[in-house]
Amino acid sequence: DTTDCEPLDASIYTGAMESCDGIDSDCDGSLVDEFVDTDGDLDPDCTDPDDDGDGDPDTTDCAVVDASIYTGATESCDSVDSDCDGSLVDEFVDTDGDGTPDCIDPDSDDDGDPDTTDCEPLDASIYTGAVELCDGIDNDCSGSPDFDAAGEVDIDADGLLSCEDCDDSNATVYSGAPELCDGLDNDCNGLADYVDSPAGDDDDSAAGDDDDSAAGDDDDSAAGDDDDSAASPAGATEVDADGDGYLECDDDCDDFDVDFAPGAPELCDGFDNDCDGVVPVDEDDADADGMMECDGDCDDSDPVVSPDASESSVAECSDGIDNDCDGDIDEQDGDCPQGDDDDATGDDDDATGDDDDATGDDDDATGDDDDASGDDDDATGDDDDASGDDDDSAGNSTGGCDCAITEGGPQSGSAAGGGLLTMLFGIALLRRRRGERRAS
Repeated sequence: DTTDCEPLDASIYTGAMESCDGIDSDCDGSLVDEFVDTDGDLDPDCTDPDDDGDGDPDTTDCAVVDASIYTGATESCDSVDSDCDGSLVDEFVDTDGDGTPDCIDPDSDDDGDPDTTDCEPLDASIYTGAVELCDGIDNDCSGSPDFDAAGEVDIDADGLLSCEDCDDSNATVYSGAPELCDGLDNDCNGLADYVDSPAGDDDDSAAGDDDDSAAGDDDDSAAGDDDDSAASPAGATEVDADGDGYLECDDDCDDFDVDFAPGAPELCDGFDNDCDGVVPVDEDDADADGMMECDGDCDDSDPVVSPDASESSVAECSDGIDNDCDGDIDEQDGDCPQGDDDDATGDDDDATGDDDDATGDDDDATGDDDDASGDDDDATGDDDDASGDDDDSAGNSTGGCDCAITEGGPQSGSAAGGGLLTMLFGIALLRRRRGERRAS
């Protein structure tokens, strides 16, 4: 009994077989003996309710012999569930959702390209050998975005990359941009198709009308019409068909004729050449004589007056009108007869005093008269010729002429008298022939 630690219990004695039961069966003063005591609290694990002494009973501790692992412990990004919640992820990122946080996952985005070679290990669409897209990203991990030669950049800063912008040098040109009247395909739809007015409108003061049978043109006479002969090709309003420097959408009222454009010089053609919506008032042929005021028609209300009209007949040379619009009226006009009246009588009553016929005679106020009778019937009673005689119906002679006229022709008592009568008959005959020529 002096060495037996339990002299009244035959199962407990010095050298007895130790059991992990909280009894010092071999009386060596220790309950541990050959058993494990993880936390060294002299209570073997087999009987210790908290083997690792971490404060988390073995009944809830997911790692009873590891004091760093217990319920509520701080989780580390490793393959250990330190807080005993059944997950390795906890507050860590698991991009591919495979239960392994990225910090320990060899392929975080699960795209088949290990993180060590994947240029975007957290983006499953980007990996070595992927198809390159027009997105400004190096999708295939080649080292740079290379969908196009420019390198998927936005040179003109319009918000679209070079690989999706039909003109990356112009900020007004990109997919979906508003179409402008500039001859460019601003919206990248394949057409320069600016529309500045409702379909069918001819851009005159009455919006929306066209009024003709050929689509796209109007060819009427109202101010503001476009007077072209054909509609523009479908979807091609931003063209300069006539090469005058103005697009159809830029208010070129007839893009098929170089004479029509905004600011073009007005021509004398009856059309609105400068596209201001107004045909000049002097480009009208009101009298329908084929000549407009701008053509030189000096009276567009009278069809007989124009630069092409005649001013040479007796009527035209005595109507007080400048018929041919040359600035001269009637006898002032060089086209009218000058100096004689060329009528059937052969006489002339103008200021010059002669009738310009071949005989050199004159029936003006001087009183001489060389008609067929050979007499002179003015107030003086003489014919004022060189002989000073007078052969009137009375038969008297103030100059001593003793000649007489009979039915058979001139008779004279002297050679001088016979010569005078012969001359008078010759003059009468010449005047008659001249009158016949004028009448014809």
